[in-house]
Amino acid sequence: MSKENYDYRYSIYGQQKDSNLLVNDNSKIWASVMNVGVGYSHNIGRTGTLRIEPYIKIPFKGIGTGSLPIISSGIYFGFTKNLF
Repeated sequence: MSKENYDYRYSIYGQQKDSNLLVNDNSKIWASVMNVGVGYSHNIGRTGTLRIEPYIKIPFKGIGTGSLPIISSGIYFGFTKNLF
């Protein structure tokens, strides 16, 4: 995560206040997320190959200013065709 924008509201001495925090972190951290996936491929005749791959992304450390333990998952769909 390279840019975070937080809008928040708080109360101090009985008065409500609004505030904003913008955090820019341009540091590059390589290999900070592990991707795990298993795929299935199916040939569609001479047309090509269809691929379906469920995945999960697990961070090695917390993400963002609050070090949130965010895990994401989903499904990749792909189609491959040989050109030659």
